[in-house]
Amino acid sequence: MSDLFGKIKQGIDKSTKVIGAKSASLIDTNKVKSEISTLTKSREELLSKVGLLVYKADPLDFSYELVREQIEAIQLIDAQIIKKNEELEQIKIETEEKLQEINK
Repeated sequence: MSDLFGKIKQGIDKSTKVIGAKSASLIDTNKVKSEISTLTKSREELLSKVGLLVYKADPLDFSYELVREQIEAIQLIDAQIIKKNEELEQIKIETEEKLQEINK
């Protein structure tokens, strides 16, 4: 009887650890995805601004300097999005490692 309760306790402990690991992963993943969404929206706004500036510019007097600042900001955002996607991949790897450790 004691052995049965021991096995049940082990099963509950293992399930609790799995749920904890997956919950932490889900929270971290959603946070990073939200940050990516915000960055993507900012990027789209800047792209629209560049398009509007180019459209309104005098074709005979157009200069890259007119949109340089926005393009540099877009490039920074692109780099941040890449980092956030790498964070997502790292979260996935760490979660898989935790789950493998729990299942040993």
